Amino acid sequence: MRVGIPSPNVVEDMNGLPQAKDFPALLHQYSWDANHAAFGWPPDTLANGFAWIVSLEERFAEAAERGDLPVQRVAELILWGGNQNNILRNFSQGIRDNNEYDILSRRVIDQLDNPGEAIQAALAFRGLGLAYASKLLRFCRPSVYGALDGRIRTRLGGNLPTIRAGNIILMQTGYLAFLRITDSYKQVLREHQIIRPAYGPRGSSLDWTVAEVEMALFAWASNIPKSGESTGGTH
Repeated sequence: MRVGIPSPNVVEDMNGLPQAKDFPALLHQYSWDANHAAFGWPPDTLANGFAWIVSLEERFAEAAERGDLPVQRVAELILWGGNQNNILRNFSQGIRDNNEYDILSRRVIDQLDNPGEAIQAALAFRGLGLAYASKLLRFCRPSVYGALDGRIRTRLGGNLPTIRAGNIILMQTGYLAFLRITDSYKQVLREHQIIRPAYGPRGSSLDWTVAEVEMALFAWASNIPKSGESTGGTH
């Protein structure tokens, strides 16, 4: 099912979603700094080339290609995301032994071609929750996956089905609906030749990744809160 996404020529969208023509500006506005300096990284902004993001993407992609995802890499991802509510501790305590981690991480890698199975596999890591499970997929394959955090979920509102923490089926269904939205945006951006700005080592391109679409949505969700609503949350 294709989700209705406003074209660049539409002034207002009945679903309240941002227009595709605004995505280059939104990517410029994206900023994430979860105490990055403490880990030797500048804030993730376009001006800084999204340095930590690009590094994580490259190292996760290499690990996924080898079929070996070191637990230290997932821990770094959690630190990049801000480690809210001691996610790293919960994740570490949820792994019974190295063998269990190897089985679970291998399952994620093996299912990357199947989004529904992949998000279920990532959610099998105790303590991650949907936000960090989707981040895991996002860094393993940014061309196909984006992170669905609370901030984006809140702004998308009724464009997503009900998502309930702890309910694997509802989290899976909600995440797949989110991917339909990002995939639809990718198609509109390509059809209307909206160029993704250059950053870091990556030149400008008509081919937006799902992760880049998600980053634009994160900037939109951060900058346009509903009345009386906080933009606080994870990324």
